[in-house]
Formats: sequence, structure tokens, C-alpha cells
Amino acid sequence: KFLSITLENRSAVMTLHNSTQRMSAMLEVCKQVAGETLKFEALRTSIMEHARRLVNADRATLYSVDWNRKTLAADLGSRVVTMPLNQGIAGTVALTGEPLNIKDAYSDSRFNQSVDLKS
Repeated sequence: KFLSITLENRSAVMTLHNSTQRMSAMLEVCKQVAGETLKFEALRTSIMEHARRLVNADRATLYSVDWNRKTLAADLGSRVVTMPLNQGIAGTVALTGEPLNIKDAYSDSRFNQSVDLKS
């Protein structure tokens, strides 16, 4: 019984710690927006870095959707990579509006390797 209570307490502490980290990251981004201390490019980079860390991802890419052309575009700084809206994991997320957290993107059949090579 003692072990069960200890495990439950540890789980509750870990959940609280994770929630605190998320709130801290969101607060930092909100401070930057409210203080207008960053230009758009720097703000976008900050948001992506906080988001990447919160979900423990290796990297993150922000795509914008062009509904008229039916494409996705990712500004990678030195160049812009585009792809059809109906391709890849990013296309699936854009079309469904549902987030995906994929442990191994390379093993996912929707993974668009050609875009990955460009980035």
C-alpha cells in the first residue's frame, strides 16, 4: 500500500512539474509579445523553440497554408520550402486540424522525405 501511495505521489509531482514547465514557456512567450521586445522573425523562432522543447521534439518546422494554391510553405531562413497541401505529415495536420506527435517520423508512411532533405 505504501508503494502505491508513493507512486501516485510521484506521478502527481511529475504532472505538476510538466504543467509548470508548459506554463513557464507560455508566460515567457506572452511577455515577449506584450513587451514587443522581438521582431516577428525572432518571436516566431522563440515560439518554435519553446514548443519544440515542450513536446521533446528533435526539431520543429512552422508551415503556413496557402488555401488558394493548396500548398504549405516553411520559411527556413535561407530559403522557403513548399509542398502540396495533401502531402506529408504536415499536410495531414493542416487538412484535419488535429495535432500529431509522432515518435519516429521516418517510419510514418505520410512522411515526406523530399521536404526533409531540403530542410
